[in-house]
Amino acid sequence: MQTVSSRFSGSALQLGCFAEHSFLASKSRHLARFCVRTRAGPQSLVFRRCQITVFLEDHANVTKVFCAVSLGLILFACTARTQADLVLSVDLSVVNQVTILSVPGASANTVSGSDVTGFYLDNFYNGPTPAIAGDALVTGNLTSFLNGSDTSPDLYHIANDPGMNVWSYTNDITSDFVAGTQAFSGSATWNVTPIDYANMLAGNLFGEVFFPADDVTDVAGGIAPFIGTWVVKVPEPTSLALVCLGAIPMIGRRGRRS
Repeated sequence: MQTVSSRFSGSALQLGCFAEHSFLASKSRHLARFCVRTRAGPQSLVFRRCQITVFLEDHANVTKVFCAVSLGLILFACTARTQADLVLSVDLSVVNQVTILSVPGASANTVSGSDVTGFYLDNFYNGPTPAIAGDALVTGNLTSFLNGSDTSPDLYHIANDPGMNVWSYTNDITSDFVAGTQAFSGSATWNVTPIDYANMLAGNLFGEVFFPADDVTDVAGGIAPFIGTWVVKVPEPTSLALVCLGAIPMIGRRGRRS
């Protein structure tokens, strides 16, 4: 079996494709399967996965066909993307602090659930990271738009999970979202450790919000409905340089211990 792969990326759309083909003994043709995984920009969401099966005549150039199909998928994604509202903004502009602010975007789905589970910012981190070592709420009334705040939202992240969870934020029995109605209200700020802050800075700049979900298994299993998208505000270059300088002594201490 031969595998041909390619990757396309852009500021508004990141798209990865792969193709494989194998000879069919009973037919003088090849069977080619083209799969695509997509990730949309912060203002929109396109189809996540699709598979196209194509029969090719013997000795056909699968690479050329793959490129043609990939181009067609890109054009389709750009013209047929489903709009999804920006619902949360993550502010990392203050060193060792994270603020999550509501944005007046509408929920993509109608769903009710427990804030003990909470909502999940998928792909918040970029690569394996340890669990949050400790976060301290500074102030916060972040909650689902249709519910009252209990002014005690909390962060949750287990080791090596790609996302960030927010839970314990409403004093109502359930946390409720209605399609077409604003998803969130309020904001919350937490102090975090330098290591946790560095991991957040190294994370992704945008992603998707799901509820109810507290880790990636709720998303991968299709349990949690999609609510909207999130984006990150990062520090100015000068502030970022200070963070890097501040991390040097910590690296030295860890090196001496090892």
